[in-house]
Amino acid sequence: MEELFIHKIDYFVDACDTMTTKKKVIEECLKRKINFITSMGTGNKLDPSKLVITDIRKTVNDPLARILRKYVKDNKINQKIDVLSSTELPVKTGDRTPGSTSFVPTSAGLLIASYIVRKFINK
Repeated sequence: MEELFIHKIDYFVDACDTMTTKKKVIEECLKRKINFITSMGTGNKLDPSKLVITDIRKTVNDPLARILRKYVKDNKINQKIDVLSSTELPVKTGDRTPGSTSFVPTSAGLLIASYIVRKFINK
């Protein structure tokens, strides 16, 4: 993890699939006062218009965000945690492994990039 932070970082984007990594990235970014955004799950989602950027505490219908909300609450993290999340209920597929479409994760990346560029323009 340390090698991720050897250079000056203007904005950190977390799109990792594992919760352990997400938690560690959040801890490090908060500790180092680095602006960041973390992407929640886009698996089993079909509607990119349901993607939103919000504080983790305001997420709904996102199983990954539920786990992260509990982590934030249990660790008494008071800072705003920006996340990209979908308000869409996950599509039930019968498979335990979430599947991705080609357009929802791509849309998530575009929304995050737009969000960060607008943050810098509005400074």
